Amino acid sequence: SMTVTGNVNISSAASAIELGSETWTVSGSWTNASTDATWDAGTGTVTFDSSSNQTMTFAGTNLSEDEFNNVTFQSTSGLDQSFTLATRGLRWGGMLTVSDTVSDTILRPDALPLTGGAVTINGAGDTVIRCTTSIMSVTTVTITDGAFLFGSGSHTVSGTWTNNEAAPAVSGWDAGTGTVTFTSATGGTMTFAGANFGTTNEFNNVTFSSSAGTAQTFTMATRALRLGGTLTISDGVDTTTLSTSGSNLAITTGNMTIGIGGQLISNASSITVNGSCDSSGG
Repeated sequence: SMTVTGNVNISSAASAIELGSETWTVSGSWTNASTDATWDAGTGTVTFDSSSNQTMTFAGTNLSEDEFNNVTFQSTSGLDQSFTLATRGLRWGGMLTVSDTVSDTILRPDALPLTGGAVTINGAGDTVIRCTTSIMSVTTVTITDGAFLFGSGSHTVSGTWTNNEAAPAVSGWDAGTGTVTFTSATGGTMTFAGANFGTTNEFNNVTFSSSAGTAQTFTMATRALRLGGTLTISDGVDTTTLSTSGSNLAITTGNMTIGIGGQLISNASSITVNGSCDSSGG
């Protein structure tokens, strides 16, 4: 393992780290100016555990590969602390985890992109990923305890979604004004917040559109889906289906569009559309 009690500064574009399979712990800030093709994210985990607010300048697209394999943000302070991205976005290949066992750790990409593999949010309090205009492109998302502030960006999830957060007012969940698009090439089981959120919308706009080129189904499980903007189901090549999977899994949306190649199977569940409904393409 590698422990750095202060800051990490890779100041030369020609410098590189091979992170290997080790566990790294960095207790300060991270600044990475590397553009070197020998940079290697390895197979291990880098944990940022600063006890104070930090500015994180990652390499972003300056590197030809992911900067990290697994990366964790978990402050040790016992107080609310933020890790704020500057200049460039964050790229990882394995798991991004935002966690806190005592108080609130906040990852703030703000206007910078998050691009990578899976995302897990799990904290004792208001553990948050806060976007403003940033774009997030990830595989799976699992929220055990915490929140997204989606902002106005367009976000893409290419796998499944599991949201077990039970207190959105406490966590600060904010559906924002943008769109979350689910593009899984294999469909999958989608566990939304449903009744756990009461009348709080989990999303603004949501789109289901598989990238497979073959018929795929997104199947709801456990709880209902609630959004304030437009629910869109479409597929430009084959068929994308959203299935409620049971008569107790309702959908509540502002508007609904069933586009070309889109299908909604309600299974006698309650479908509430508070605005317009366009099924001409389905």
